Amino acid sequence: MTATLDARSLVDRYGGRVHAIARRLGRNADDADEIAQETLLRAIRKLNQFEGRSDPMTWLYTIALRVSRRMRARATKRRIPSLDTLMPAGGSVADPSALEGGAVSLHREAKGAIEDAIARLPEVYRLPLVLKDLAELSIEDAARLLGLRPATVKTRVHRARLLLRSALDKALPRVTPPPVLYEKRVCMDLLAAKQAALDRGDSFPLDDVVCARCRVVFGGLDAAQDLCRELSAGKLPASVRAEVMRAASALSKPVRKGRPKRITK
Repeated sequence: MTATLDARSLVDRYGGRVHAIARRLGRNADDADEIAQETLLRAIRKLNQFEGRSDPMTWLYTIALRVSRRMRARATKRRIPSLDTLMPAGGSVADPSALEGGAVSLHREAKGAIEDAIARLPEVYRLPLVLKDLAELSIEDAARLLGLRPATVKTRVHRARLLLRSALDKALPRVTPPPVLYEKRVCMDLLAAKQAALDRGDSFPLDDVVCARCRVVFGGLDAAQDLCRELSAGKLPASVRAEVMRAASALSKPVRKGRPKRITK
């Protein structure tokens, strides 16, 4: 940690992002405030232990994960729909192109749908997604923080993305693309390639061989990830900042031991 990063600068520089991530780790605004406040206070208590070898936000993410896990050590696991459901082969689907130059209200509704979908994700899917697509860590860094194999984190992130794409079906206008052109296995292989491109932050290199239906579905994945990035930017609520700084001030005061010395003239 640099010498200039004291309690106040830690809160001012990183408090907003910590709260934005806490909002996705928790279920509601109260959870977010509690996670952010506890994360920042724990970091302030350990400022002298941080050697500055990694990004301060990675350090803060580690603390936030521990705090959120403590709050929900026994999270309820929900059944996740099958890939067949998440990668629809027929019927109408959300039209992500509606967000391009669309109404502000439509964008707001889509963003709200993604936010609600993240909150409803079981923790085993929500935490990897938050670290990868909101905190924008690598799969390897997210796996290290979660104590999981990278392959496990990748699988969970991919499934979570498809769940978020499904959430857009309720928020965006729908279109009915032509039926798929390929066998199911080919579509799944193309989906895996698309997800891998998202993991790397690259454009999808197979657009010229993707059928119209897959192109719409993959566009929904792009839209969901873009909305996740928007959700990762945030501002630390004034009430939380005030409480953190009050506690930090108390931590910085020296503790007096014993009786005060008698002043003699």
